[in-house]
Amino acid sequence: MESLPTYRFDGFDLEYKETLYPEVANCWAFVFEFKSRHAGYGDRTGKVLAEVITHHKALVYVKNGEVTSAVLDGKWDMINQRFLDESTNESNGSVDGKVNGTIDEKQEFCGWSTYGNCSSDSDCIASGCSGQVCQSIYEEPVVTTCEWRDCYNAEKYGLRCRCIEGKCQCSE
Repeated sequence: MESLPTYRFDGFDLEYKETLYPEVANCWAFVFEFKSRHAGYGDRTGKVLAEVITHHKALVYVKNGEVTSAVLDGKWDMINQRFLDESTNESNGSVDGKVNGTIDEKQEFCGWSTYGNCSSDSDCIASGCSGQVCQSIYEEPVVTTCEWRDCYNAEKYGLRCRCIEGKCQCSE
């Protein structure tokens, strides 16, 4: 944490808060909190900054001893140094840059599908901490931050995670 740009720029009072144990083998999530002297994220050298003490909460996922995801305040990707909304627009459509999927925009549903291989609906599961990802049981489990948004509820929009033309995806 101390070596990452947001903290290194103007962070202080770094505290380890807790360890979460997602239901994935050899995977842990660590929660840290700290304050910074200015608003914003990353290295803000040369930028006009608001002088305000800002509280930050970081969620860091580690799998098999390697950091796989690090998200600050549920919106800043600390590994790629950009907002999560920007990282979901990459060609592979993933939040953490490791899942080959795209954002589903059907009827305001804001989860996504990995389009993993399947042969029947039973090969497809809802995953992610809030159930917002439709993926194949044959893929590594997707690890996401643990916040809830109503738009993650596929059933609310008449959608479910199922196998369509050999790919897991949310559909009616």
